[in-house]
Amino acid sequence: MGSKTIHDAKCQIQLAETYIKDGAFWTACSRLRDAIEALEEIAAEEETQLNSEKDASHD
Repeated sequence: MGSKTIHDAKCQIQLAETYIKDGAFWTACSRLRDAIEALEEIAAEEETQLNSEKDASHD
């Protein structure tokens, strides 16, 4: 799985909005779940980077 971006999450949220307007609630939930997963991946990458920087500053 490739690296996710904020843009990926925004796209999934926009798709979810469209599905909600069309009454496709289960599909909308799936798109929102994808957006959450993208944001979680971004957060994990950010945390790893911050920890690396923190460790490097202690050396």
